[in-house]
Amino acid sequence: MEVLLISTQFLKDNSVIDSNIDDKIIANTIMFVQESKIQEILGTNLLNKLTADAGSGTLTGLYKTLVDDYVRWMLLYYTVAELLEPLQYRITNKGVVSKDSESRSNSVSPDLVYKLKDSYIQKGEYYSEKTKRFLIKNYNSLPELINTDITEVRPFKDRNTSGILLYNGKKKYYDTHD
Repeated sequence: MEVLLISTQFLKDNSVIDSNIDDKIIANTIMFVQESKIQEILGTNLLNKLTADAGSGTLTGLYKTLVDDYVRWMLLYYTVAELLEPLQYRITNKGVVSKDSESRSNSVSPDLVYKLKDSYIQKGEYYSEKTKRFLIKNYNSLPELINTDITEVRPFKDRNTSGILLYNGKKKYYDTHD
């Protein structure tokens, strides 16, 4: 199994996720978020460095600060957001069904699930922005941000972005008031 930057227990201890939720579901979701959201911000090289060091117990210095103060919180909130739907529904041989409520509790509406998901995504984005500011501030001290291969996901700072020219045949810009 690949190295997770937060444990299932850390997630349970620091979020609304109940302690009786299956660790397998949580671990799979942490891995998905780590590979999708976290890699998009850190880039493949830095994420690989962090997971290798965390797995071997050698996470130190700026790398430890990055994980402890930024990445783990971003990972926690994005993971909770991703978990809300799978915890509400399950796939069986009868199709997609709503999970039965535990005794003395009621299932919530799908609208509330989406509102909660949005709330946790916003919290994840808050830590995402803090992480980006940390990476910008320490850009020259983290060589994994500088040395990237074209086959790898590049860190957010190194991505090229550009506008789109919309030409309607008359003007060289797009005007909604034509």
